[in-house]
Amino acid sequence: MPERRPFRLRPDPSLLTGPWSVAALLGSACLAAGLIAGRADVVVTGIPLILAAVAALASPRRPDAPVTADNDAAVRDGQFYQVPLHVDADGGLVAIAVTGSGPTPRSYLLDASQRDLQLTIELPLSGRRDIYALSWASISADAARIGQLGAAPSVPYTVLPSIDRLDILPLPPRLSGLTGDHSSRNPGDGGDLRDVHPFRPGDARRRIDWRATARLSPDQSDLYVRRTHTTSEATVMLVVDARSDLSSEAATWYGGQPPTPLTYSSLHLSRQGATLLAASYLHRGDRVGVMELAGYRRGLRAAAGRRQLELIRLRLSSLRVDQHLDKPRQDPVLPADCLVMMLSPFMNDDGERLLLKWHRLGHSVIGIDTLPRLNTTGLSKTEGLALRMELMARKDRIERVRQRGLPVFGFRGPEDAASETDPDAVAGVLPLAAGLRMMQRTAAHRRTTAGRSTS
Repeated sequence: MPERRPFRLRPDPSLLTGPWSVAALLGSACLAAGLIAGRADVVVTGIPLILAAVAALASPRRPDAPVTADNDAAVRDGQFYQVPLHVDADGGLVAIAVTGSGPTPRSYLLDASQRDLQLTIELPLSGRRDIYALSWASISADAARIGQLGAAPSVPYTVLPSIDRLDILPLPPRLSGLTGDHSSRNPGDGGDLRDVHPFRPGDARRRIDWRATARLSPDQSDLYVRRTHTTSEATVMLVVDARSDLSSEAATWYGGQPPTPLTYSSLHLSRQGATLLAASYLHRGDRVGVMELAGYRRGLRAAAGRRQLELIRLRLSSLRVDQHLDKPRQDPVLPADCLVMMLSPFMNDDGERLLLKWHRLGHSVIGIDTLPRLNTTGLSKTEGLALRMELMARKDRIERVRQRGLPVFGFRGPEDAASETDPDAVAGVLPLAAGLRMMQRTAAHRRTTAGRSTS
């Protein structure tokens, strides 16, 4: 048999809260004090307060007014998310608290007769976050009753990085595959002429060059064919450093109020920069993959096509700071003959160590600095000194990488062309677009010079 629980009288919170509860307590105190002291005037003062509280408590109780959000009918308008709200109440007031992307919740006191409302939330820059949570309580028109506090679970939302493209991009020293838009050094079907060679068994008859045959073999004893270089594709691996997510507000690095999702951060810039590079290379028919520098998930293998771009955006939007930094992890394993681009704020030694390691293994590597431009207001003297030391160590890491001949470019938000006198700037680091353009022109000049010297 089930155990019988003793009956307990549970007070109704809607009857014990509000200003009328204060009136009942004050009236009871006046009545008791007047009776003890024999003061009729004090008793008369407490009687109206008690009668008013009894009349308010004796009135029929209003049910709580639930507030429902229709997320199925929500519409995204640019950087804003609009959600229809419905208030189920017959009258009175409704207090609604909305916890959104800001640091503190916002409270609203509304007339319950407004059944249909619209909630507008500003979306974060990128990533998956809880964009808002609702809590509410119904209030009678005379403020005699306050209903129980109701709450709805938080609503997650994924903001994918925006898509943009670069026109000029560098290529790895060696290309792979038999299809693509780039001319390689391998023989095969392509467009660029390799040489004119005597006909051999296995050569296609359509490749016979009759003009070269007439010129090189007047008696037509030998046939000559045109051999071309095949077209190939590049393999690009994007390595994202997710060990930390540093906000542009330097004061949030040392505790205090957490940064809001609406401010630039290193992880957001890494997502945006990786999407920019992936969209640019995939648009040219190359193969692109994504790996995490600090994570236990398997990397996204290199592939081509529109679907690969959407998979990369989903993988980047799901990146979060790894909370288990003390666990050992294996360095990412890269495919052969690929171009490696690491997006990192270079606030730890892993970025420098892996760039130098992959360079020794024969990969072509590029470092991309994603630390946002810092706002140092609100720092104490001690915090300012600590920030200066961390930025000096970061600058030394980037300088050591550049001294080995490895390029490092900056992708630090819309203010990418800031002055080099800023405390977080590194002298000589070009913006990403300008740096990649310079690398491509330098490589083209070397190929042209090599061709002239060969000829």
